[in-house]
Amino acid sequence: PSDDGQGGERPTEKFIFAHDPRLRDPSPGYYTVSQALAFLSAIRCRVLMVRCSAGIDFGKKFTAAADQALHDNARSYRVLRVEGDHHVHLTHPERIADAVCAMFRQGAVPASKL
Repeated sequence: PSDDGQGGERPTEKFIFAHDPRLRDPSPGYYTVSQALAFLSAIRCRVLMVRCSAGIDFGKKFTAAADQALHDNARSYRVLRVEGDHHVHLTHPERIADAVCAMFRQGAVPASKL
């Protein structure tokens, strides 16, 4: 047997899933509302915002301010509303694929230098 890192023992011939409990702590990297809006106001490229029916809710006041910052500063700004959650781009890519491809066809992505 060997130490499992949590004070217990585990057989050497088996694997046990474990995680770092610190990963559940709040992130020290959260931004204030004013910092987030400053970042959004600095965006100058085309933006496609995918809003999901069961997505992360940032509140109406912040969402309106973010929309305004992007509308005023981004080269173009489009909001696409789809059914799904935060991972809709992974679980149902067909719901966003046409809009993403259309944005790329507009020249939103520069040619690769590779």
